[in-house]
Amino acid sequence: MRFSRTEIMHLLKSWVMISIVFIIVRYYDNPGALQFNIIASVFVVGIAFVLHELGHKFMAQKYKCIAEYRSDMKNMLIAVGMALVLRFAFIAPGAVYIHGYLSKENNGKVSLAGPAVNIALAVLAILAAYFVSGIYRDIAIYAGWINSFIAFFNLLPIGNFDGKKIKAWDSRVWGISIGVSAILAFLFML
Repeated sequence: MRFSRTEIMHLLKSWVMISIVFIIVRYYDNPGALQFNIIASVFVVGIAFVLHELGHKFMAQKYKCIAEYRSDMKNMLIAVGMALVLRFAFIAPGAVYIHGYLSKENNGKVSLAGPAVNIALAVLAILAAYFVSGIYRDIAIYAGWINSFIAFFNLLPIGNFDGKKIKAWDSRVWGISIGVSAILAFLFML
């Protein structure tokens, strides 16, 4: 994978803003657990986001395209505002911009790569939760929920989301993917 200095700065900026949004929202839910909220938001949410975007980038580069992440400061500021006012985390901090030709199938596969990474991380979190206890189990459960939520949210077939491109390529693959992410999110909410 190739990265420019600009892309790394955009990824880091998005990571920080996403962490702030989730720290705010989690603080409203449980103000007594600020230290856990900070750790969970910075590491769990941040890593889930970065690996999602790298999934898109890696797959696009596999198809010989130029792919670089760019943040969207306006969307990030809206997300912080929504977290402060509505106590809700809605994040669309940026996207991997792809230059080069992609067939409908390859575009679907590039779009699937991000949510697939999150689904895989959610499954790993389920396994981890069975082998650890205490705060580590809490982090594993949160990691599973966040990753399944990110996958589900991105698989919605609306706007410029991954789900719309995947569904245009193969509605069965889309249905299975969103179904698995929904089941995982439900399991982690129990």
